[in-house]
Amino acid sequence: MMNLAKYPSHINQHLVVLKSGNDQWKARSLEKGENVVSAQRFKKIYCIKEGIVMCFAFSDDGKSIVKNLFYPGDYFGEEALQALATNENQYHVLSNKAVVEEISVYEFQNIVRENPQFFISFFQQVMERNQRMEKIMERNLSLKAEQRVQSVLKELILKAGKKMLNGEYVLRQNLQHQEMATIANTTRQMVSSLLNLWRTKGQLTYDRSQIIIRNPQFLI
Repeated sequence: MMNLAKYPSHINQHLVVLKSGNDQWKARSLEKGENVVSAQRFKKIYCIKEGIVMCFAFSDDGKSIVKNLFYPGDYFGEEALQALATNENQYHVLSNKAVVEEISVYEFQNIVRENPQFFISFFQQVMERNQRMEKIMERNLSLKAEQRVQSVLKELILKAGKKMLNGEYVLRQNLQHQEMATIANTTRQMVSSLLNLWRTKGQLTYDRSQIIIRNPQFLI
């Protein structure tokens, strides 16, 4: 049976309650492909309010290596809490649009001093998020290309999609085949071939605006 656990987790929900009412978090609206963290914005903590953000880095040969996907309720930027920290990661909006809240390290530290429980929950969420990163790395090393693409689809559907009354799932995002290939550590040609195969078999349908999973069981 497909795991239908909803997102955010209980830790994320707890953080939302602890953060609510604090007007020091400033929201920004971004479009697909925009960079969330510029050089001027490195010394900030971020929280995804809407959309999906992809964290990646470049290998020595210039290849994009996806490290994590951030969804509503996810925090990142904790490296800025270390005075001499550097961050070589890139954070780009993967969804059609996103709303990202940000706060300076100084203001974040003030919140922590006033509410130590927030700091505990924050780092619990960071640890949970890093476990997802380890699973991505393990997936890309141990699974075949077809299984990796299935795994990516399953994650996106469960965390950013919507279950319909007929049991189908719909992901209303303009996800390019190259983007899915980058996440799954495979080629655009492989992703295109698999999507066409699964569409022929009636497992899913897709266009530029959405993906509909008609048979969720094939994602297991």
